[in-house]
Amino acid sequence: MVEFIRKEAQEKASEIRAAAEEESAIEKQHITEAETAKIRKDFAAKAAQVESQKKIEYASQLNKERLRVLGARQESVAAVIEGAHAKLAEMARPGSQYEKILEGLILQGLQRLKGDAAMVVRCRACDLSMVQQAAPKAAAEFQRLGGGAVQVTVDTASHLAPPPGPDRDVEFCSGGVVVTNSNGKIRCDNTLDGRLEVTKQALLPFLREELFGKVAKSR
Repeated sequence: MVEFIRKEAQEKASEIRAAAEEESAIEKQHITEAETAKIRKDFAAKAAQVESQKKIEYASQLNKERLRVLGARQESVAAVIEGAHAKLAEMARPGSQYEKILEGLILQGLQRLKGDAAMVVRCRACDLSMVQQAAPKAAAEFQRLGGGAVQVTVDTASHLAPPPGPDRDVEFCSGGVVVTNSNGKIRCDNTLDGRLEVTKQALLPFLREELFGKVAKSR
């Protein structure tokens, strides 16, 4: 009887140990799977963060490069415009050629402001004598072309900015005139700088194509 009870106890103990070991193995498996899933999730999150950081860095570098290229292109365009300003300075040298240019600019101003019997012409102080000679000629040509009689007054008190000097931060005028109606409310900027700006805006696409070639359009 004692042997039977001992045997039953041993079998029962074996069953308990087996059940405990099985339960422990299952628990370990659950813990391992949970930890593995957590590690995978953390790894995926970190991988996504690294990939996102790479994209941000790439976009930042690409933007910097684009800005660098745009800056270089702007400098190239500015150099061309600067060269054009230098040519304007040559055009505005005192002489018969420049006086003829002034006459044409005044005539264009009169034609644009056609309808007022009196016009006022402003110029640089250094151009005053040439403009005083060119203005009557322009008025006569304006009348000959059918614009009618017009009184052209050269403003001797208020002048345009002086010619460009070494300091380009100071306001300057490369030459030409500004024509206004009698009360000054309607204004025609026919300075050489004003004409250059209009030309630049009109020809800017062509200028960029000449300097940098055609840019392929993105689809």
